[in-house]
This record gives sequence, structure tokens and C-alpha cells, in this order.
Amino acid sequence: MAPSCNIRIMVMMEGTKMSKAPGIDEHAEQSLLFEWAEIVQETYPELKYMHAIPSGAKLPYHHDNSGKRVSIQGARLKREGLKRGIPDICLPVPRGHWHGLYIELKRSSGGRLTPEQLDCIIFLNGQGYFACICNGFENAKAVIEWYLNQPKWKPTMHPAFFPPPVAIRPGMLP
Repeated sequence: MAPSCNIRIMVMMEGTKMSKAPGIDEHAEQSLLFEWAEIVQETYPELKYMHAIPSGAKLPYHHDNSGKRVSIQGARLKREGLKRGIPDICLPVPRGHWHGLYIELKRSSGGRLTPEQLDCIIFLNGQGYFACICNGFENAKAVIEWYLNQPKWKPTMHPAFFPPPVAIRPGMLP
């Protein structure tokens, strides 16, 4: 990556001043996270496979004659399998006794978890994934680094030999 990009990202990340600024939204936090992932791929090559899962929350819409919001793109995505509550980010890399990592990213200050999101996080944890809620770029970055530093999965490590995973909230990691 070009040095100018590295400098730009480092300035944005410095002290997380940008991510804690009032009014920054989840889109900016998530964009910053994926830019960081590009930079550190040499250290964590698995980040090449980290991807966003579209939620459809910010799809363009118009009002029909009855005043209802209509999104043609949203209807199309629903037919293609878009579901409510699925976390924003997936890293399909096994570590420890987990199959992969899911992150529901919320803005640094504020942001609410929907019942569907909580239900999905509980479900994913019960299925052997590490699924959690992260408040902002810095929290998500810390979780990803922590997760990728867990022991690499080996075929001899079977999840049945380990206690079930628990939901991890921001601030609970060592």
C-alpha cells in the first residue's frame, strides 16, 4: 500500500480521536476498520477474507402513493437472502475452539442493539462461533487482534472437548 495511505490511516487512528468524534456513524467506523485490515494484512494475512455482511439499513428508498417507504434494492436483497440481525462483519477463520468471528459493530458512542441482533449473536455463539458486539473501530480492532492471536485450529481439536463459548462484551477482553 502506498505510504500516503498508511499516513492517512495512522492520522485517523491516532488516539481514536476520529472514531470518538460526536456524530460519527457506523459506516465511518466500519470503513476505518477495513482500511486498517488492509494495512495489517502482512501481519495478519487472514484479514484478506474478512468481509462485511450488508444489512440493508441505509438502502435508497422512495415513498409510494400510499406513503409507504419502498426500496427496490431492499426487496431484491431480501429475495437473495438478506436477513435482519445478522452481524456486520465476518472473519471466517477458525481460532481456538471457534469456527470463525462475527462482529456487530456499533458506533463508539451510542448505537442500539436490536432484539434480532442479540438473538443472532446468542445463536452464533451456541453454534461454535465467536460473536460479539463492538463499540467503534478501536474495540473491533482489539477483538480481531485478540481473536487472531488465539491458537490456530488443528483438526485434532474438536469443539466437544471445550466448554461452550460465551458472549463477550466490550471491555471484557484481557
